[in-house]
Amino acid sequence: MTERGLFPFDPFGLVRRVWRVNEIALGHGRAIALDQSERWHGVFTQTATVMRAARMSGRHATAADWAEHWREYLRDSAERTVLAADILRQRGDALATAEEEGAPPALPHAQEPVREVKGLARPCNARLVRLVSAAAPDPAARPVLLVTPRAGGAEGLARAAGAGLAAGLPVYAAGFVRLPVPGQTMADVVDALGAFVAEIARRHPGAPAPLVLGQGPGGWLPLVLAAAHPGSAGAVLLDAVPLAPGMPDLGGALAGMLSDLGGGLFDGATHALVTALDDPHGRWLRPLAGILAEADRAGPRVVEAARRGGGPALLTREEACWAAHALPPGDRLARNATVLAEGRPLDLRSIAAPVLICLRPDDPAAKPAEVLGWLARIYPDANAIRAAGQRVVVLRHAEAGPGLVLAGRVDGLPALEAVAALTPGLYLMDVEAVEGRGASHRFALSLAPCAFEALDEVAPDADAATHAAAARAQRMQAEIYEALAPALRATIAPPVAAAARALHPLRLGQAVLSSRNPWLSPVAPAAARVRETRKPAAPDNPFVWVERMGFELAGQWLDLGAAMRRAGVETGFHAVWGNPWMRAFGAIARPATALEAVPEPLGRESRPIVRNPSIRTRKAATE
Repeated sequence: MTERGLFPFDPFGLVRRVWRVNEIALGHGRAIALDQSERWHGVFTQTATVMRAARMSGRHATAADWAEHWREYLRDSAERTVLAADILRQRGDALATAEEEGAPPALPHAQEPVREVKGLARPCNARLVRLVSAAAPDPAARPVLLVTPRAGGAEGLARAAGAGLAAGLPVYAAGFVRLPVPGQTMADVVDALGAFVAEIARRHPGAPAPLVLGQGPGGWLPLVLAAAHPGSAGAVLLDAVPLAPGMPDLGGALAGMLSDLGGGLFDGATHALVTALDDPHGRWLRPLAGILAEADRAGPRVVEAARRGGGPALLTREEACWAAHALPPGDRLARNATVLAEGRPLDLRSIAAPVLICLRPDDPAAKPAEVLGWLARIYPDANAIRAAGQRVVVLRHAEAGPGLVLAGRVDGLPALEAVAALTPGLYLMDVEAVEGRGASHRFALSLAPCAFEALDEVAPDADAATHAAAARAQRMQAEIYEALAPALRATIAPPVAAAARALHPLRLGQAVLSSRNPWLSPVAPAAARVRETRKPAAPDNPFVWVERMGFELAGQWLDLGAAMRRAGVETGFHAVWGNPWMRAFGAIARPATALEAVPEPLGRESRPIVRNPSIRTRKAATE
């Protein structure tokens, strides 16, 4: 039943949904056509530039010149192929060693261990380290806690760590070893992060409460921490963290089934493989082309990055299922309708710390509507944010990120301190000017109150009923699977689960390109001989340019295929789940379970407001 009765009749609903599917398909078509036209224009422009330079150089005038260039290129490309194969072999060895060691992903900075969580009543696999900088940090500066995503992506936090250290801030990092503690839950992880924040605050008694930073698709943990432990974090920074519903991922019964097939452990390699298949150009072809082009000097950098990666993480079944229900497509966290554990509801409206949200308009991994859409699902308007006593700051810029916030200043004050002094409400942070270069890079920022209307990405979800239908179907799948799961668990012995993880396609591919493959045994001595007699081609060799152009064109075609696949998936999703009958199916009410207890709305009482007259804010249409 719906609130308006059983399946309310809408004679024009089908027409509207057909128009909506057509609108989505045309939007993808326009975006693909614009992207491809710009890239082909770039190809032709670059081709004309290179040909002009070749004519002016005088080294490409005769057939003999071209024959010499061809012989030079053949030797150079053969040598670079051998060197690149050796680099891939060393990277495969480094990945296998890192996974066997099970250490957390490491940032490229010196670090010292601070605390593990063995002393807690419910231990987990989290670890806290402090990043050591050449210069001692300011003891009164706000500490920064970087939360490494469980699904990988620590390389994105390296820039944030560098920005924090350059700004003279104490920087800490919370990482996770590969194997979780048996029976570990998401509540255990969040409580461990709360203990880390308390430890950092104890180490810096004269400084403000720590800034907790999350980044990318797995960077939602700081928001959950701030909701589960109000007042622990001094500020929360979410850098391109998608929370609102996008396309379905590993939800429904799939997370539970994959965990059961893994003997109670969800393999993070599956998520890494799905991400790589979604962007084959960025994840596979571009790195390979970079290794081949820089085969003489790329080896140490590539191997060190693989060693720091730590290998795909493992999650317990409880953690994987909680994430599948709370995040899209389950979407309970963005709807403010989940609990951390039994008797511990999560209410995002109870977060006391300022929440800074960084988004980049053209970021394909975190679309602006997915980064900000959850605000409209929790608050009816900006006045509700103010009534709840919260401060939400949105930084929308092509270079938005932790570095911009940590190095930015608002009317002479550090951006974080300016945000901490704001009164409750929704604010838009703008970049007014960029000053200096390198280590002295500074950004002049401004803060202005705004309404939802000023942020197109916070508009109410026009496809909420469509997402609700898909989410309900996945909940039903999960419920049906849970009834059948004991039979599957009984057939999976630990050796079978370990063998399945070892034979994962991602690990098999890494093993093939490592010293474990006997066919690669001649590669190392061949690479050593090549290094002794290396003769690279001239930088202006036209065939080297043709090789690079070939990789660019291949990447362009891969991007075109990926964009068309995403367009087909989204169009098909709305065609199936957006028709009136499926939307009515999603609107059928059912009793809320323990994991769907919706918190009561907060009253207008809020914490004391701190005002700072030195903060300049421009008047916006919020009244």
